[in-house]
Amino acid sequence: MMKIQQASRSPCSSRGITLVEVLIVISVLAIILSFAIPSASGAAARAELRAATENLEYSISAARNVARITESPVTLHISASGDQSAQIVSLAQADAGSRGAHPDMQPYPIPDSVDVLPDRPLFLFDRRGLVDRTGQIRLVSKLDPDLSATLEVR
Repeated sequence: MMKIQQASRSPCSSRGITLVEVLIVISVLAIILSFAIPSASGAAARAELRAATENLEYSISAARNVARITESPVTLHISASGDQSAQIVSLAQADAGSRGAHPDMQPYPIPDSVDVLPDRPLFLFDRRGLVDRTGQIRLVSKLDPDLSATLEVR
């Protein structure tokens, strides 16, 4: 009869992870992350641009509705872009009797990562909610200048 001997393993013969294997795993992870990080930052820029666009659309709609409800002219004011201060969108009554920001709408600061470029800083809505002159408001992401949106004010 043949005897089969079972090989016994000694602690010295067990194989562990080599340095080369660790370096390969780290390299693969670095390559995967190099694709994921730019994608995530682009998503953040798109989200902020989308939020600013939706808020400006709401502001235009609010100016139109306030003018109709109060039957008085309303202005939509977009502050100039400056390096020191944030851009702000606000509504105000346009008639001489009630100057200043409209009490129902707080001024909206535009996120720092978005630049708002209106063709003019003031849009006047008459008492019927119609704008005096049509115009455009262009929004550009400062994080990715290729990302932009344009709103028509009609």
